[in-house]
Amino acid sequence: MSEATRVNGGKRKPPKDGGSRNARERAAAAARENARRKRRRNLGILVLAVVVVVAAIGVGIGYATNFGHVSGDKQASATGWGPVSVDSGKPIVLGNPDAKTTVTLFEDFRCPHCQEFEEKFGDTLSSLQKNNTIKIELWILPVIDAEDGTNESVQAGNAFACAAQDGFGQAMYQGFWKNPNQTWSTDSLVELANKVADPPSSFKNCVTSMKHQDWVNSSQQAASAANVSGTPTMFINGKVQDLTTVMNWTTQQMKDAVTKG
Repeated sequence: MSEATRVNGGKRKPPKDGGSRNARERAAAAARENARRKRRRNLGILVLAVVVVVAAIGVGIGYATNFGHVSGDKQASATGWGPVSVDSGKPIVLGNPDAKTTVTLFEDFRCPHCQEFEEKFGDTLSSLQKNNTIKIELWILPVIDAEDGTNESVQAGNAFACAAQDGFGQAMYQGFWKNPNQTWSTDSLVELANKVADPPSSFKNCVTSMKHQDWVNSSQQAASAANVSGTPTMFINGKVQDLTTVMNWTTQQMKDAVTKG
């Protein structure tokens, strides 16, 4: 009997290689599963990338379609106070000059807080103007220009003064608030004027020549004299109002405040 037979108890046994084979099979199966997961992951990434690209294209098309679009309604903005004198150092007055209450506003047509103020109280103040309860003195401060380094607020203020001089200041004023976040240029300002009124041919030249830039500059001097540091700022018969308090008013409280003076 051979040595190998004696060690195995007299019976010959096959080599013990099953464990190695099973390990190799498990490793191969794991590799296949990893590959499958990797393919699934790559497919998911590809689908996500396609979705992102399609969304970006959609946003781009929407931006290209809507950017620069100016809206306005001639009938909705129409009022009849006629041409207004625009003099450096004096506010532009809209409404009946003989109205009992004077509401003085320092605003910037690009100011988001002014936009909030007008969205809440613009219609109320306009109705009070129309029934001769109040007149509004307006100063336009280019505060946003100082923040972003552009000249758009000055251009908008000048265009408003041009419109007031030509008799549609109220319509132009209301039109600005209907177009938040607009980029104001000569073309868009002229477009707005055409949407809210029938401006004379001289209006565009008034805008391009910045005829009333001195008036806009004088608004800053008036603000300094009145200790106004930001927009919007509101005075009722010369008394400054706390903006935080005002923005918590109801429209009825606004009516009461300007009626009582």
